[in-house]
Amino acid sequence: MTHNFVLTTIFLFSFFSLQAQDWKDIPIPADPGEDKIWELQENVSDDFNYTFDASSGKTDFGNNKWYNFYHNAWDGPGTTYWKYNHVWVDGSDLLITSSRWSQTNEDLPKTNAPNKMGKPNDGINAGCITSNNKVVYPVFVEASVSVANIALASDVWLLSPDDTQEIDIIECYGGADSNNAFFAKDIHLSHHSFIRNPFQDYQPRGKNTWYTRSDITTSWGDYCWNNGERKYVNIGVNWISPFHFEYYIDGELVRVLYDKASATKRETLGITPTLV
Repeated sequence: MTHNFVLTTIFLFSFFSLQAQDWKDIPIPADPGEDKIWELQENVSDDFNYTFDASSGKTDFGNNKWYNFYHNAWDGPGTTYWKYNHVWVDGSDLLITSSRWSQTNEDLPKTNAPNKMGKPNDGINAGCITSNNKVVYPVFVEASVSVANIALASDVWLLSPDDTQEIDIIECYGGADSNNAFFAKDIHLSHHSFIRNPFQDYQPRGKNTWYTRSDITTSWGDYCWNNGERKYVNIGVNWISPFHFEYYIDGELVRVLYDKASATKRETLGITPTLV
């Protein structure tokens, strides 16, 4: 990563909500460093205690902090289609939903998409939002997330404008079934560095890039669904330098990444963090 690394915040979800909160009562678990204090960046911070109705077109909202699409023209991987009208704010939460896409929808199918659904004109409508402003290290970014209880990803990312740097604050496939039981019980905490030509993707790999807790018995989606009384997980990253990241879940430091060395707390294994 380079020292001019500036990132945009992107939320990509199937069904997902971000909870409204009062900023003055939220503790910051990360240490800002010796003789330093954290300062709230209003232009990239939001409590979502207002309303924004779903729109059929690309629209700024939240006092122009966000817009209801990805940060470039890409409309989703494979047969996933990000839709403007799958995003709204209800006065207490940011809501991003999913629905079935079919040939009867107004948009044409992706002609270059792999046929993952078994039918050439079937897919999934989902949504995402992107910040209009950018952040650069040192910065602590946190979201209060209610993970979707389906086998689609609930994500919070930081992305560079050229899509060559990606910090995954959370990437979680919340619905448990026989095909993704591991992914549903674990949250992915990682980052990518891409070289486009020839294509390379550097990403820390292995079990220590995934995190779970002993109280997540089936999936994070089931935990957050909570029989309709939704729970939220507070998840954030302290981006300290180009190669140094600290990940926090519900105020607890659970992962440290420095260049190619990492340590992750894995409660279910009954062990303390180790460097691998």
